[in-house]
Amino acid sequence: MNTDTSTCDLKFCQWGQPDSSALPVVMLHGHPGNGAAMAVFGEALGQNSWAIAPDLRGYGGSRIAEPFELFAHLDDVEALLDRLGIGDCILLGWSLGGIVAMELALRELTSTHPHRI
Repeated sequence: MNTDTSTCDLKFCQWGQPDSSALPVVMLHGHPGNGAAMAVFGEALGQNSWAIAPDLRGYGGSRIAEPFELFAHLDDVEALLDRLGIGDCILLGWSLGGIVAMELALRELTSTHPHRI
C-alpha cells in the first residue's frame, strides 16, 4: 500500500459565495459517488453559506492511479481547506464521507489548526 502522504488536488463543486458571513459547509460524499451527489444539500445550504463538495481521492474528477489508504482522504481535505483559505467550517458527510468527517474531527483534537472543524 502506498504510504506517500502527498495530497491529491481535489476537484470540487460549490454553491453560494465564499464571502458569506456564515461558516462554510464542506460536504463529503459516500462510496460510490462524487461531489455532485451532494447537490441537493449544496443548493439548499448555498442560499445562506458557501457550500463545497469535493470529489474525494479516487472518485469523480479526483482520480489517481496509485493505491492509497483511507487517511489520505484526510490530508486531501485539509489541503483543500488550506488552498481555499477556509479556517473554521462545518463538515457534512455520509457513508465514506461520514467516516472521513469523523476522522477529521478526531484529528482536529491535536491539530495545528485548533477549532477549524
